[in-house]
Formats: sequence, structure tokens, C-alpha cells
Amino acid sequence: MVASLCDALEVPLRDRNELLLAAGFAPKYAARDLSDPNLEAVQDAVRHLLDAQMPYPAVVFDRKHDTLWANMAAIRFQCWLYDVATPAELPEIANNVLRGLLHPEGYRSHIANWDDITPVMLRRLRAEAIAPGDHEPAVELLKEMTSYPGVPDDWRSLGDPDYRIPMLTVDFAKDDEVFSLFSTITTLGTSFDVTLQEIRIESFFPADEGARSFFAKLAA
Repeated sequence: MVASLCDALEVPLRDRNELLLAAGFAPKYAARDLSDPNLEAVQDAVRHLLDAQMPYPAVVFDRKHDTLWANMAAIRFQCWLYDVATPAELPEIANNVLRGLLHPEGYRSHIANWDDITPVMLRRLRAEAIAPGDHEPAVELLKEMTSYPGVPDDWRSLGDPDYRIPMLTVDFAKDDEVFSLFSTITTLGTSFDVTLQEIRIESFFPADEGARSFFAKLAA
């Protein structure tokens, strides 16, 4: 009965396990590490997506927005943003997609439209936090993000950027480089593993010629 109700309501796998436990049953769905040998086929597929995205960045992150995997373009891009020579020199906040964007020691000073991006990202995170089910990581992350200095207190009520544009871009400006990126989010379909259902693959694309030129130079 529990499984049938979960199927009908499309309950996420993590929450299905909690409901099964509450009903006196063992959890049904595994939550393997992404590096688990049993996930070799998925690992190959994800690596293919990351490699195919070159020379543009792509990252894999979990429900905490922590980066699990990244292609070389993403790693080089982060090193450029943080002014470090090697990945080993990147700060700890660079391992989280949202901390890098919003933390005062991240790269927000290099985002020309940071004031436009921030309310959109926080409202998206809030939607995750208040969704039905176990979303404690999103709740804690939202508390952290909104405590950062410079994050507007009225972010909930701030309007969206110019609606006449087709989509919101992230506009970078650092040194002599000025360019814009947009991204897509990919999920894995028909997952029967908690980890696989929750990971996201974010792929970044150039929104202008400046971005195409920059990543061509970065790859070279």
C-alpha cells in the first residue's frame, strides 16, 4: 500500500524510504555513492556528457549543491575566477555551486549582474526548501546564503530582471574579459537509486561571442 501511494503521488525515492521505515518496512531504494562500481554505466554516461560539453564548463552536483564531478573547462574556469594557478589552491567554498556564487569570498565581484542573479537563485533554493519531503539541506543552505553580507534582505520581493530578454544569463567581467553564459540542468530518468535521482548536471553555454572567444583561449 505504501509503495502504491508513493507511486501515485510521485514521491521522491529518499522520502519513500522514510515512509517505508515509518510503516515498519525496510528501505527499498539504495543510496550509493556515485563512484560505486555498480553505477559504472551511469558513470560512463555522465563522463560522456561532461566531455562532450568541452570547451565549455559542466559540473555534477548533489542535493546539497556540492560539486561531485566537473570537466576540465569548469576547473580551469574556477581557477581563473579565483585567481589561482592549480585546482589544489581553490578555496573550500569553490566546491559548492551556490557558495561560490553568493559567498563574499567567492567570485561574485566578477559577476556584473549579481544583483539580478541573487534573488532568482534564492527563490529557486527556497522552492526546494519548502517542497514536500526531506529537504533539510536546502533549508540549511538557504539560511546560510541569506546570512551573507550583501545579500538583500528583501530578496523575496525583488522583481525579476528585464522580462524582454529570452532568458537570464550570468554576466562575467574580470580583467579584460566580458562575456555572458547561460546553463541547462540535466537529470537522470527512471532512477531507482536515491543518489542518481538527486544529482544534477549543469552545462554552461556561451550567450555571446565574448564567451566563445574566452573559452577557446582557455582551452588552448
